[in-house]
Amino acid sequence: MYPLGHIGITIFLSTLLYLPASFAFIGVLLPDVIDKFLFAGGFVPCGVFISHTVFFGPIISLLAFLVTKRKDIAFALLFGSFAHLLEDANHFVPWFYPIINYPFNCGQLSFTITPFVILTEASGVALLIVTVAFNSKLIYFRNKINSWLKALTN
Repeated sequence: MYPLGHIGITIFLSTLLYLPASFAFIGVLLPDVIDKFLFAGGFVPCGVFISHTVFFGPIISLLAFLVTKRKDIAFALLFGSFAHLLEDANHFVPWFYPIINYPFNCGQLSFTITPFVILTEASGVALLIVTVAFNSKLIYFRNKINSWLKALTN
């Protein structure tokens, strides 16, 4: 998935989940920023490497919590990084590296436009527009869901 898909889907969901969207935004982009930079510099064998694992999110979340002492920021970063992994699941993702050794045969960085890419990028843009334009309505919807869930558990 390309950036707009990652950003739009994650910002929309983080808004519904009471998470600071700015830190979910950082969390969802960090795996690509780190791994693509390291790959372009020739430091790692693939554009999806160490920050595309299930271990990356907890590490950045712990570091963020140690620095800020805020659970919401740490959880938003964790949410963003895990959202990134799920959004990339249609391609190779080394989920459990280095516990499992994966064949990193990714080749060069390439940008291809497929129907899936068009769909996810358009969805991301649409969700981003909805989140920005109708933020108060989303908060109302989120509060309604929350009150329904509370009513079900009582």
